[in-house]
Amino acid sequence: MSKNNTHTLDARSKWTYSAGGIGRDMTYTFIDLFLMVYIQFTIKLTPEQFMVLAGILVVYRIWDAVNDPIMGTIIENTRTKWGKFKPWILIGAITNAIVVVLLFTVRLEGWAFIVFFAITYLLWDLTFTMNDIAYWSMLPALSKDEKSRIQLTSLVTIFASIGAFTAGGLVPFFTTGNAIKAYQMFAIIFGTCFVLCQVMTVLGVRRKHDVVEVKDESVGLRKMLKVVFQNKQLMWMSLVILFYYLGSALLNALGINFFYFEFGYTGINMTIFTVVYALGTIIAQIAYPFVAKLLNRNKIIILSFALIAIGYLLFSLVGYLPFLPKDIVVISLIGMLIFSGQGLFYITTLIMLTNTIEYGEYMSGERNESILFSLRPFMAKMSSALQQGIVALILIISGLYGLAQQIADFEELKALNQIGEEAFKQEVEIIVAQADDPMKLILRIGMTILPLILITLAFLIIKKKYIIDEETYRKMVTEIESRKANKN
Repeated sequence: MSKNNTHTLDARSKWTYSAGGIGRDMTYTFIDLFLMVYIQFTIKLTPEQFMVLAGILVVYRIWDAVNDPIMGTIIENTRTKWGKFKPWILIGAITNAIVVVLLFTVRLEGWAFIVFFAITYLLWDLTFTMNDIAYWSMLPALSKDEKSRIQLTSLVTIFASIGAFTAGGLVPFFTTGNAIKAYQMFAIIFGTCFVLCQVMTVLGVRRKHDVVEVKDESVGLRKMLKVVFQNKQLMWMSLVILFYYLGSALLNALGINFFYFEFGYTGINMTIFTVVYALGTIIAQIAYPFVAKLLNRNKIIILSFALIAIGYLLFSLVGYLPFLPKDIVVISLIGMLIFSGQGLFYITTLIMLTNTIEYGEYMSGERNESILFSLRPFMAKMSSALQQGIVALILIISGLYGLAQQIADFEELKALNQIGEEAFKQEVEIIVAQADDPMKLILRIGMTILPLILITLAFLIIKKKYIIDEETYRKMVTEIESRKANKN
């Protein structure tokens, strides 16, 4: 096959791979954003039990420090007629969907729920790891041409955002006042979408074996660790991904509590905010290829960080300054700044991370994309665990968790049809009114100032440590192709 064809990504593979992200990110967002909310507002736990639950999340992510790279090694050594990625994509999707349904349908309280959660969440973590590493490891194997890779990465993030925003927008709108039954329904729907989307990817993607050479030698754990420590650019970008994921997730993770206790126990404001989140992010992602023609990646990072910083600072002052009233329109406009900036920042960091594959090949002569890409989902899940721990701590310190547990009592009564709609609303209004200014200030700091600090750290690492600009990348690829040509 010609060199040009080697770098060509066919339309069928591009679209089925990208669209497959809808269901998987829909389900991941459901767990990432709403599992703790579901527990907070429907499961009876003491503050001590709630912190133990958050601690379980952190411990499991530490386990991921071993689990993710091991999964990457297993994928590297998988040899089937379907290739090394597709079997794990499908197995992970099916088993993960089953576990998601269990998490939201089995109803327990107290320590019994903690034990159930410890077992079931571990299964969720393991099964999602199977799918996540295999799915993302396939991306650099589909195209080595930087232009095609930018287009594919942009398309993947757009479809992933569609899935995430669908979950983020629908769940709060339909769950307040009917939380127990609604969460069960969403678990079944999202789990089904996850499986169907990944089946589409498995059946639709044409694997181009000539793009990346498939070597017969096995990849051991010792060699895997050696590769990771040798690729310094991957190490730095992994930290960037960690800080960015953690910082960008806190606003949404605490957002539903913000709207419940600032505007009342209704999901409409969170849904509106999620729509703004979707618009800001998707517009930025669609615009990225055009922005990339005008600005290099360094300038895009600076621009996106400026938008993010201004947005978070303004959000932190909403309601405290006369020209920033506590109004959903004002908050939505500020949100547009934040989310458009985060959209540009995220897709740029994904491209930077992907380009460390060629850096590793340039330095050592080996790509090992599954091993390298295993660090991306690891950092995403590590940040998710830290996020849940931080969220739990903020809710308990502020006193808002105690108010949420009072609401959980009435959600349980509502699910059992032991209280009417009007009585439910009246009781919940009384509870929400107990949230005082100090409580809400702690919440505000956690969802604006803390994220800004974390994303600033990510920005500084890129500026100080990342060296693979456009020209450097082209030189590396040219050198790699030259080495291969000389071998032939």
